[in-house]
Amino acid sequence: MASLKEQKIIKLIHALESGLYKSKQNSNNIAKLIEYCEARQDAVVFAAMKALQNVFTRLAAKNELQPTLKPTPTPESASKKRKVDVGNEGSAENVFLTWLLQMFDLYKSKLLENMVHKEGGIRVPALHCLFEVAKISASIETPDEPILPKDLIKSIIEKLVTIEDPSDVVIDEYIFQYISKYDDVKYMTLWSLGRSEILTKQESNEQHPYPLVTQRLLHTCQPPSTKPTSFFITPPDHLLEEEEGEEGMGDEDDEDDEAIIAALTDKKRKLPEVTSKKRIQWPKIVGQIEAYRRLFSSAWIKFLSFKLPPATVKLALTKIEVIMDNMSSPLTLMDFLNNCYDMGGVYSVLALNGIFIQITKFNLDFPNFYKRLYKLFDEGVLHSKYRNKFFQLANRFMRSNYLPSYTAAAFVKKLLRHALNATPSGALLALAFSYNVLQHHRAAQVIIHRTPSDSLLNNKKSNGPILLVKTGASDDYKPDEVDPSKCNAINSSLWELKAFLAHECPEVVELARLFEGRLARQTFEIEDITAYTYQSLFEGELKRSAHGNPVSFAPKHTLFDSDDKFDGWSLSDE
Repeated sequence: MASLKEQKIIKLIHALESGLYKSKQNSNNIAKLIEYCEARQDAVVFAAMKALQNVFTRLAAKNELQPTLKPTPTPESASKKRKVDVGNEGSAENVFLTWLLQMFDLYKSKLLENMVHKEGGIRVPALHCLFEVAKISASIETPDEPILPKDLIKSIIEKLVTIEDPSDVVIDEYIFQYISKYDDVKYMTLWSLGRSEILTKQESNEQHPYPLVTQRLLHTCQPPSTKPTSFFITPPDHLLEEEEGEEGMGDEDDEDDEAIIAALTDKKRKLPEVTSKKRIQWPKIVGQIEAYRRLFSSAWIKFLSFKLPPATVKLALTKIEVIMDNMSSPLTLMDFLNNCYDMGGVYSVLALNGIFIQITKFNLDFPNFYKRLYKLFDEGVLHSKYRNKFFQLANRFMRSNYLPSYTAAAFVKKLLRHALNATPSGALLALAFSYNVLQHHRAAQVIIHRTPSDSLLNNKKSNGPILLVKTGASDDYKPDEVDPSKCNAINSSLWELKAFLAHECPEVVELARLFEGRLARQTFEIEDITAYTYQSLFEGELKRSAHGNPVSFAPKHTLFDSDDKFDGWSLSDE
């Protein structure tokens, strides 16, 4: 509820607004209203912003914010007209128009400041006023071909990204009320994210100044799947129609976009200067899907070229498939994925997922993929906090029909070797994953039931490091080999399964028994196996019912029997 003082000021604002409608002599009221946009009271600021919006909307409707349209001069009157124009350059009408436009620009700057106001009740109305101002600007700048003003949207974006909280109310409003509803707002947002000076990388290894909000905007600006039809400012229909031979036409910065992408993916090249001077055909461009995809690619490549916080990198990697599906050139992310792989941990796994998508969807030639994946199957993989995500993705990778059987055998052998030292839940995960791999690659199943003597027949010069005590035979597998094609797992045997048959956890024993006969069961859902924990296994054991009771029992009448022997002690009655 506004105080009495605020109510008086609001009444004064309404009076100033009404005075502007009555006479041009009250035009100085505009400057007074702009001053109220900086007031301390939220209600006053809101009233002033709305009053100015109404004033400039009415002025634009009367064509009072643009020069008076004059008829095209004839050759006979051209000389005379030039003299008149020169004489009128300093006329009162032109001076007044210049002043009005200056006030309009000042109003826009106040709205931009209020959009990041400390009070949320001011930020959202300021944003809505700015989009009404966009309609006014379009009628002034491009009356014949109305289009959303790209410079105004760029200014809005440059203010929004400075907000620390990516879930701020004004950002939510911008996303849900404008980006999600209007294709031209989405297009101009992408254009602004790729062209903003404050979001342009100046030096190598430079930190991104505003990664959180920028990333959220990029994720919400996915190119439309069908021809854009929803516009905040709708251009005439004939401007949206593609002329013959224009399909796939890009904007005036197309060549610059390609040069930027090439520079960002090649560290030896420098970012080019934007030199294109061709006339902008915005209405036709905003109506083309491919134009969105090019801008989407350029904006993401520029964003990912910065040094980003780990959480930002992880979020980008988890959504990498969606990003690549909407890019015009997804293979340009290869350097980013390689850098993420070098970060280690969960980043390596997620980066491999992105590379795998590029291989399967976009025909990337990457022969070392499984060698890199094999490297991640180390002794800590079953103990890491990201093991669930790791094995869900690894299970997907291992389903490839083009994977050689010796490579599949290498992964199974290495994982089960590490599982001998894992927790019960880790052993369950390793057994389920191995079962899936061997079920899909049946040629690798020879290692399940191979005896040590079979292994020696395949390789008489075997000098494996693991001795099988009962037979004195050696294991042909080379655990220190980094190349799965050279570790000789296919000539080894899964003797580790015997160890799991004597495991303390009944669930592990039950799962290990599935390998004893023919692998008849369907593959496991890795997501279900990852749900097992110490607590769930313990609770399951408590709920397990006993299968039977002892049928004979001899009660003991003494603590020790006479035949129990203890050195230095005698249990006789003597």
